[in-house]
Amino acid sequence: MGHSEVVRVMLLRGAERDAARDDGTTALLKAAIKGYNNVIEELLKFSPTLGLLKNGTSALHAAVLSGNAKTVALLLEAGADPILRNKANELPAELTKNERILRLLRTKEKQRKS
Repeated sequence: MGHSEVVRVMLLRGAERDAARDDGTTALLKAAIKGYNNVIEELLKFSPTLGLLKNGTSALHAAVLSGNAKTVALLLEAGADPILRNKANELPAELTKNERILRLLRTKEKQRKS
């Protein structure tokens, strides 16, 4: 059984989708950091928080920092806000030089403005 199957079973049995660890991270944030896209897809079926967490960051910020464009795309498609600032007042786009990720973020920003 893979990570995504374990996540699905746990959520179906009542696990809290936004349960936070002591450091404020959630399963979605951890999956975003590690680029576990199958886990992210499973978690998104249960509408996890896409905004700022108690630790002052978001899964989108984590995905951008990890450099995984597919993860960034998944979160943006699910409604993550590309103009949400973290506790350090940083936009996700300010955390990368990866052109593919920057294009994804800018495209979503333009869509939100129109």
